[in-house]
Amino acid sequence: MAKEIAVPRRVAAYLDVENLLHDPTLDPGPELEAIVGSIRAEGDLVARVAVGAKDLMARLVPALAASGIRGFVHAGGRDAADAELIRRITDQLPARADTVVIGSGDHCFAPVARRLRDAGRRVVVLARQGCLSHELYVAADTVVLR
Repeated sequence: MAKEIAVPRRVAAYLDVENLLHDPTLDPGPELEAIVGSIRAEGDLVARVAVGAKDLMARLVPALAASGIRGFVHAGGRDAADAELIRRITDQLPARADTVVIGSGDHCFAPVARRLRDAGRRVVVLARQGCLSHELYVAADTVVLR
């Protein structure tokens, strides 16, 4: 009988840091490392993207770099980080990614999660306890609360 070789999942992570961090005024290093640890548990990371406001992202540069996350500043305004992440998931998702981690609890990611699942990808939602919309919860394959 031939042994089956487990192939690690290829994971693309898209993080709304404004939504994930409990207190962005504190040193974000340990919290970001815990977030990345949760994502690494899903498989091999093929993409790591975080989006946030300019002032927050400036403070996060060292922690993001240490965690291997590419940080981007959104254009500003209501739900701008969400819109930027949705654009990046839609336009820049690596073809080899079979699992997508959405680091946010916002309901606006539910349609994207459903489209990803319909396309055969596994969707993991990473959200803070008490900050996950029911619509996104239902759209995900797996939910990880922090």
